[in-house]
Amino acid sequence: MKHRKNWMVAALAGGAVLLGILQVPVMPVAQAAPAFPVPADEAEDTLLMTNGQELKGKILSETPTTIKFRLSIAGITTDVEYPRSQIKEVRKGKAGGDKPETPRPETPKADPAAGEEAAAATAEAPTDATAQDTSSPGDIIPVDGRQRYYYAELTGRFGEDITQMVISRLLKDAQKQKADVVIFYLDATWKFRNSEDGKDAPDDVASFDAIFRSEDILPMLVEGVPKEWDKAPKMVFWVRTAMGGAAMLPISCPNIYMHPEGRIGGLGDLSFIFGSTGDEVVRQKQRSLRLGHAKGWMHKGGYDERIMSAMAQAEYVLSMHPDGTLYEGYPENPADELLTDDGEKENVDTLEQRVRGETNDVLTIKPRIAQLMGLSKGTFDSKDDLLAALDLSVNAVDVSPKAKKISDGWKEELARTRTQLKNMWRDYREVRVQPPAEYQQRTAARGKRRNILKQMKNVLERYKEALTPPFFQEYEFPAQTPDKMIEWITFADERIWIEQQKDKKPPSKLWHSSPGSSGW
Repeated sequence: MKHRKNWMVAALAGGAVLLGILQVPVMPVAQAAPAFPVPADEAEDTLLMTNGQELKGKILSETPTTIKFRLSIAGITTDVEYPRSQIKEVRKGKAGGDKPETPRPETPKADPAAGEEAAAATAEAPTDATAQDTSSPGDIIPVDGRQRYYYAELTGRFGEDITQMVISRLLKDAQKQKADVVIFYLDATWKFRNSEDGKDAPDDVASFDAIFRSEDILPMLVEGVPKEWDKAPKMVFWVRTAMGGAAMLPISCPNIYMHPEGRIGGLGDLSFIFGSTGDEVVRQKQRSLRLGHAKGWMHKGGYDERIMSAMAQAEYVLSMHPDGTLYEGYPENPADELLTDDGEKENVDTLEQRVRGETNDVLTIKPRIAQLMGLSKGTFDSKDDLLAALDLSVNAVDVSPKAKKISDGWKEELARTRTQLKNMWRDYREVRVQPPAEYQQRTAARGKRRNILKQMKNVLERYKEALTPPFFQEYEFPAQTPDKMIEWITFADERIWIEQQKDKKPPSKLWHSSPGSSGW
């Protein structure tokens, strides 16, 4: 066990140096009141959920469509708003002072581990609170021989608001509705975080490695739909903003249409990845492997792979004949158009070019160029115009009445998940025992901390696809990614367990803490 503990410490320390994940030390445990006593009257209301769960707590407020509920798990309270569609039955207990308040005993009467397992079993309940179901049989629009199209908007930050979970839900709903055409309007936020002016980031801001985030989504679109649907629909992307990892979604699709303000790019830093340190041959090989990934997905869409080279590599020169034919190198005659230069010396983009959005060190695909090179099939500024171009405006039926609810529901679900994790992390740090403490009090505190850790792990594992470093940085978590946070939880839980095993002391021995210890 000692070797295992040392290995985990070394692994986490190494990750911290490499990724800068450690933000704060483990909080010392001293001088605070016991956390969150729960009066008996707050545990009297019961919600019987459609998934079979029975939740105990207190109803805070009700509307025709939702119930706000204070849920208590192992002494930790969380306020959650549940849609009535997920509630099978409501059982209201006695409110007010019908019963005297019963303090929760500090000393557990049973094995703390048993309580931990019970709490962990129900820990996921709040995280599903706003999940939006796809269409039920009563929502299916009858087939009447007309073309059936499904229209959904993907908006917000890529990798957070736009993830495989929400796209999967939309595709399942479209499949239930037997859609012939699936249209995704893509407007992925491309702004600096905490930007005061709220303006979009310029074209030359780049994050090539974000393509790997898209590789969790692309197989669903490119391979999953043809495999899982009885009749694969025509997939369409209508692009307003597809920068960074989001650029990979449309370029793997054979049917791209652009908004007049549309742009696809944000991948132009490949040449600068790894800097100038280490062996140049190794760096070039790594860049080549990354570029090969991106070109592979572009090939799936049926597009010229040289477009990806121009989007990703500052030194790559690409030109185009008037008929849209592409070729590598500078223009061969005056009628040809230079798309990207080599970005060196006098060819480096100027500040004026950046401000005007006319950079050409790397390629950002705009509507005119997209249509000339055959990447886009047209440019439209309204949904109606797009539907007309797809021959869906007259003899067709919209089968996407739940699409907005699914997209908005995911954003609400994610917001609640972030709040839940933030509160759990706060509660974990606030679980303290005032000295002098008896063995049973120390055991109860350790059990409560382990409960919270298990709940956090459940939530992280379920929603890790949408939890990004800025969230963990803002609330000072000890790690900056879900996977690293799960590693930290595993180590912290084991450390608490070891301390508990060492704490087989007579109850009369006084509790003490020392600098650098966990405080029990």
